[in-house]
Amino acid sequence: MKNIRLTKNIPTLDFQESKLSRKDINTVKRFKSLVLDNGDDGIREISKLLKEKALNNFKVTNSEFKQADKLLNDLPTQILKNIMRNNLKVFQLRVLKQQKALNCGLSLSLLML
Repeated sequence: MKNIRLTKNIPTLDFQESKLSRKDINTVKRFKSLVLDNGDDGIREISKLLKEKALNNFKVTNSEFKQADKLLNDLPTQILKNIMRNNLKVFQLRVLKQQKALNCGLSLSLLML
């Protein structure tokens, strides 16, 4: 695990090793330097490099905070729904395979009579 200190006012963030390419890692490091060295202007420069919409104001409104909270609160529910949906699909496939095998076995035994 790597610790990276962004500023004195922000707590240390923990990062785990990733499977990113060396090029992507260098890009992230360059973006980090741009932000730390140039602040808001660094973010604006990154937006230009990524061909994103130019940002003039970084203030987050109360409605944006509320919307983000709602998304975060809904996230565990969505994850659980996806897990349950996937588990149900796997279960259904197993049941279908068993039914096919059982039907095939019944057909063979009926032929032997």
